[in-house]
Amino acid sequence: MVAVLGMVAVRCAADTGRPPAEGRPNILLAIADDQSPPHTSFAGCRAVRTPAFDRVAGEGVYFQNAFAASPGCSPSRASLLTGRQHWQLEQAGTHSSSFPQAYPVVPDLLEGAGYWVGMTGKGWTPGNWRVDGRLRNPAGPEFNRRTFNPPRPGISRVDYAANFPLAAPAQSSVLLLVRRP
Repeated sequence: MVAVLGMVAVRCAADTGRPPAEGRPNILLAIADDQSPPHTSFAGCRAVRTPAFDRVAGEGVYFQNAFAASPGCSPSRASLLTGRQHWQLEQAGTHSSSFPQAYPVVPDLLEGAGYWVGMTGKGWTPGNWRVDGRLRNPAGPEFNRRTFNPPRPGISRVDYAANFPLAAPAQSSVLLLVRRP
């Protein structure tokens, strides 16, 4: 089963047709758990249909030679959030630990630069980010209020698309999306 792990999205031009505020770029970073790179219809796989992914990949930059910083989910997410190797992150580079405040995270840096950030799904987990005094998940404030009844077991109840309007005002914004398997 493929479970989408994360996306960072900047929302503005997609809604209004106008460029983002202050000339800021739109960003959408999609990461998948347990998915081999060629298993999208965009990459030519005939066994699956991924129209939403195909549209985003076709309108943006599609990385064909990317890799995960760690084979573990939590250390890999910590690396993505900080831009550091997992072995440089103390507890945050392990599974089911904590996330020291000493390591700045991309959502906080973007927010400090004027972006509006948020996340839906699981963000950085399964560790306990509160232990080290963080006030929110390192992936950003959580927007998981809207849910739906999935068509089959193993799919998250979080309705990621429905949570976009809640999380992103009509200005440049960044939203980290994460799907649980």
